[in-house]
Amino acid sequence: KGSGSSHGNSADRPNEDNHVYVIMNPDFTIKKIGISKEPLKSKNDSPRAAQQMSPPEMQFVIGYRLNRKQALAVECALIIAHNLAFPGNKLEQGDRCNI
Repeated sequence: KGSGSSHGNSADRPNEDNHVYVIMNPDFTIKKIGISKEPLKSKNDSPRAAQQMSPPEMQFVIGYRLNRKQALAVECALIIAHNLAFPGNKLEQGDRCNI
């Protein structure tokens, strides 16, 4: 990335297609919820999630072809519903979900 460039799901690219992914531990607890603009490899295979996983973790795609606002709404609903607060989801900072 050059100076001034932004990643694909950043706030200054609101109309790009995004998907929301969930990475789960083997005990079915949620490790991370995130947003990515990278195209899916298949219906439930996020390259971004795969980069952050270690076997035997699992990934699920929750919503795809979402604009930035829609993806944030899905991500925040999942974070709040599961009462998750960890650095990857930024819930403790309140900057993504306006809480």
